[in-house]
Amino acid sequence: MAAISLVNIETPVLKGISLHIGEGEVFVLVGPSGAGKSTLLHVIAGLVAHKGRILFDDREVHRLPPYRRGVGYVFQDLMLFPHWSVEKNLLSGLERLGLSRRTMDERVRAVLEMLKVDHLRGRLPGELSGGEKQRVALGRALAASPRVLLLDEPFSSLDYRTARYLRQELKRLHQEFRTTTLFVTHNMEEARE
Repeated sequence: MAAISLVNIETPVLKGISLHIGEGEVFVLVGPSGAGKSTLLHVIAGLVAHKGRILFDDREVHRLPPYRRGVGYVFQDLMLFPHWSVEKNLLSGLERLGLSRRTMDERVRAVLEMLKVDHLRGRLPGELSGGEKQRVALGRALAASPRVLLLDEPFSSLDYRTARYLRQELKRLHQEFRTTTLFVTHNMEEARE
C-alpha cells in the first residue's frame, strides 16, 4: 500500500493534473472516452513521458523504470500473452522482481486459488471466457504484491452479470489486501458500485 501524490502532471493530453490518493484507498476516476484517464494511468505506471512529479508515500518514483515502481496494472484490453498458459502469464509479471522460482510458483498458486481459476493453470487465453481472462489479468497484476493497483476500465467488455460479479470480487480483495487502487471507468453505475 502506498499513498499516491501527483504534482502538476503534464502530457500532450493532460494539463496540470494534481491529486492525492490515500494509502489503501480506492479512487474512482470517471470520464468520457478521450478525456485522458488511460493516459493518467500510463503516467503513473511509467509508460508515458510526462512533466511533473509522482510520489508514493512521499518518495519520488517518476524517475524509476516501470518494473521498480511497485505498480500492478490491468489494461482495458487485458494484454494477456495469447501463446502462453495462464500460469506463464502470471509468472511473466514476477520474473523481473528477482524472486526465487519457488517463491514465484507459490505466489502464482496462491493467486490462482484466491481468484478461483486454479483449474485453468495450463490453458491458453483463447480457451477462456471473458470473465476468466479478466481474473487472470487481475491475478497477474496482484501476483507481484503491488503497492498500487491501476485498473483501466477492466470490466467494460464483459456482460453485466459477469462485470457485477467481478466488481464484488474486487471489493472483497480490496478489503483483504487494502492495496491502494485507482479505478478508471466511463460508467457511472460502475463507479457508484
